Amino acid sequence: MNQAMKKIKAEAVFQQGLALPPQLGPKRFKKPLLHFLVLGLLLFAVDQWREVRESYRIIEPDAATIDRAAQQLQQLQGAVPTAAQRAGLREREIDQRLLFAEALRRKLHLSDSVAYQRLLLNAEFLGLQGDAKEQLKAALALDLHRGDEVIRRRLIQRMEELGRHSQPIAEPRRAQLEALYAQSPERWRQRAMYSFNHVFISRDKPEMQGRAAHIASGLRRGEYSFEQAMALGDRFLLGHRLPLLSTRGVEQNFGPGFVEQLQAQADEEGMSAAWLGPLVSSYGLHMVEMIDYRAARYRSVDEVMTTLRDEYLRAERERALAEFVSELRQKYEVIAP
Repeated sequence: MNQAMKKIKAEAVFQQGLALPPQLGPKRFKKPLLHFLVLGLLLFAVDQWREVRESYRIIEPDAATIDRAAQQLQQLQGAVPTAAQRAGLREREIDQRLLFAEALRRKLHLSDSVAYQRLLLNAEFLGLQGDAKEQLKAALALDLHRGDEVIRRRLIQRMEELGRHSQPIAEPRRAQLEALYAQSPERWRQRAMYSFNHVFISRDKPEMQGRAAHIASGLRRGEYSFEQAMALGDRFLLGHRLPLLSTRGVEQNFGPGFVEQLQAQADEEGMSAAWLGPLVSSYGLHMVEMIDYRAARYRSVDEVMTTLRDEYLRAERERALAEFVSELRQKYEVIAP
C-alpha cells in the first residue's frame, strides 16, 4: 500500500515538471555516471603522469657523439684525449642534455627572443605559411626547437645562468680573500717594466758592427741627438720610441735574450746612463736610451682585491651551478639510446 502511494505521488510530481518519472529516477543513472566520471579522471591522470615522466627522461649520448667531442678536444689541446677526459666529455654531454630538457620543461623556449627569432627563420626556410604567430605555432608543432643547435645552446646557457644564481651568495670576507691570495703568490708577481728610445742598425745592411760603433760613440760623446742618430740608423717596424712594456712585451718585440742584455747593462752602468748598447736583437743591433724603468715586484693583496673578489664570486657561482645540476640529476632518468 505504501509503495503504491509513493508511486502515485511521484507520477503526480512528474506531471507538474518537478522530477523525473520513477522509471528514470536518479537510482537508474547514479552509478554509471559516477563510474564514467572516475574512469575519465583516471585516464586523464595517467596521461598526465606519462607526459611528466617522459619530460624527466633524457637519452644517453652514444659513442659517435663522444667521438665527435673528443675530436674537437684533440684539435684544441693537440693530443688524443685520455680515458678520463672522454668520461668527462660524456658527463658534460649528459649535463647539457639534462639542462636542455629542463629548459623545455620550463617552457623557456616560448619566452626567449633568440629562440623566437630562430624558429621564425626556420619556418621561413621551410615555407610555412601565415603570419609570425601562425608560423611560430606551426614550427613548435613540428618540434623545430628540439633539433636546432642554436636554440639548444641558447637554452642551455640560460639554464646555466639560472643555476649560477639558484642560491644566494654572500660577499666574501677579507680573510677569505687573503687566503685566496696566498694560494698562488706567483700570480701576483709583476714583471719589470721598461720604456725606452732606441736607434736600430739592421743585420741585413752592410757594415752593421762598424755603423753601430760609430753611432754609439757619437751618442755617448753628445755629438748626435737622438733624432740625428735615428736618421743614421735604419727604420724599425715597431717604431723607435717604445712605451712602457713588460718583460714579455719587450721579448715579443725584440726577441729572446734582449731583456737580459738590457737589464745586465742597466745594472752595471745604472738605469740613468745616457745610452746602453749596442744590444743584440733578432733583427740587428740597438742603442738604447732608458726613459722609464719599474722593477719587478709583488702586488699587495689590496691592489688585487677586486680581482680576488671577482674570482671568489665566480667560483661560488660555479659551485651553485654544480649543485643545481646535481639536484636535477636526481630527478631525471638517463635511458639507453
